[in-house]
This record gives sequence, structure tokens and C-alpha cells, in this order.
Amino acid sequence: MRAQQRPKLLHGIDMYFAKSITILITSIFAVAMANRLMTISRFRQAVVDAIFIRIHQSSRYNRR
Repeated sequence: MRAQQRPKLLHGIDMYFAKSITILITSIFAVAMANRLMTISRFRQAVVDAIFIRIHQSSRYNRR
């Protein structure tokens, strides 16, 4: 006896996952929320000032 074939993943869901976007900007919020009376060690302070935007060309044209 053979095993039954399972349905394909996300079959029946019509959604474009490539349109979702995540933006992470931490240095602007960290400066606005810092306590002015507290001293911050410059050696332990982590700052992220880079914004990475990537467009996957293969998923852009993969519509049914």
C-alpha cells in the first residue's frame, strides 16, 4: 500500500509574500529614548546606521 500524496504547501492561499518589508532603524530611537542623567560607556554602545534593501528579482516575476 502506498502513502497518500499530501497537498502542496500553502495551496489555496493567494498572497504575495514578497511585498512584506522589514525596516530596522535603532540609532534614531536610541537617541530619543536615552536618559540624559545616565552615563553611557562608548565601548559597549551598539549603533546600527545601515539600511539594507533587497529586491528578489525571481520572486517579482513569479506570478500565476
